[in-house]
Formats: sequence, structure tokens, C-alpha cells
Amino acid sequence: YRSATSDYDQALRLDPQHAGSWRNRGAARLNLGQKKAAEGDTSKAIKLHPNACNFMQRAKIRLETGDYAGAARDCTQALKMSDQADLWVVRAIAKQHLKDLPGAVADLDEVIKRDQYNYKAWERRAQIRLKQGHYEHLIQECNEAIPAMPEPGELLCCRGQAYYRKGDYKSAYDDFESALQHEPESVLARKLLDMSHQCVKQLESWKLQLGDPSCLTEAVSTVQLINQ
Repeated sequence: YRSATSDYDQALRLDPQHAGSWRNRGAARLNLGQKKAAEGDTSKAIKLHPNACNFMQRAKIRLETGDYAGAARDCTQALKMSDQADLWVVRAIAKQHLKDLPGAVADLDEVIKRDQYNYKAWERRAQIRLKQGHYEHLIQECNEAIPAMPEPGELLCCRGQAYYRKGDYKSAYDDFESALQHEPESVLARKLLDMSHQCVKQLESWKLQLGDPSCLTEAVSTVQLINQ
């Protein structure tokens, strides 16, 4: 990337009005960790040629620098010129950081509407649903997506957590077990599986001890309280 930066330095000395050279030097500088310089170069490219590609690059840089509001604005500008799915995803990420969870979900809805096989959008939307506490929505959406996904481990973990928080520990356990089958190295899936297994065992133990199924409601409430 240093060699590329030097080449673009020379190109810009010959033609300082070439927007592509500014953008490409910005991309090279970003890979070198020079984020502010990368943003400056990309801003120059936007000034010379305000197209969707340039706005998209600056939005991604601003995500890395923590300027989430700026990233969202850049995506909004780019979306006036292009309907590229990545623009909706980047803006959704920016909105998520800005705590605008409904706005992030709305953007991800647009991605999935345009490309139902955009698995990263499904996963990010499920993660946000989990934060919102919209467990029924999450479960319904995962039920739709999981059968079509080649690697559903992340969605299985999200759906399992929704079941877990609803107190359905057996369904949670099944999802975490399936997630581990798809991603055997997943530390999160292993941790969640162990946690749900303990809850299932505890409930079964109480059921045997209490005898009366009506007493199980109190036991379930107790496990939910313990795991909050």
C-alpha cells in the first residue's frame, strides 16, 4: 500500500483534478491505518466527482473513525444515486451505533427485500431484534431464513437466545446444539449451550420434586430471575 500511495502521489502531481486518484489513494491510506488522511483524500474525490462510489468509501471510513452520523449522511447521499445493497447495510450499522434501532431495522428490511439471500443482513437484523427484545419477530424471521442459509450458525444462536429469554430452554438448547454442529469452534454457541442445558436440567429436577405440574410456573420464574 505504501508503493500504491507513492504512485498516486505522482499521479496527483500530474493531474490534481483526477477524482479516481484521490479516491484510490484514500483507499490505500486506509489500509495503512491513516484514517484521517484517507477521509481527506476521499472528501477531495467527492468534491471533484460526487458519485455513489465516493460517498460509500467515505461512509466506510467514517464508520472506522467513529463518525457514525457522518457515515449515515454519506449513505443517504449515495442512495440518491444508487440502490446498492451495501449502502443500506452501512447506514444500518451507523444507525445501530447511533442507537436508532428502528431505523437500522428499516434499512435492513430494504436490503432483504431486494436480496433475500443477503445473509449478513438477516444476521444483523436478528441481533438488533434481540437487543430490542422483539423475540417473536426474531423467531418468525429466523424460521423463514434458517432453512435457506448455508451457514445458519449465527441465526441459530440469535433464535436460541430469543427462546432462552422467553423461558423456552429446551428450544434454546436445540438451537445452540445445531449452531455448534454448523460452527464447532464457536465459543458463544458452546457457552449458550452449557447455560441452557443447566436450565433444562434444573427444570426437570424441579418437575420431579414438585410432582404437581402447576408448581412448575414458580420454578420457571425462578430460573428466569437467576439468568437475567
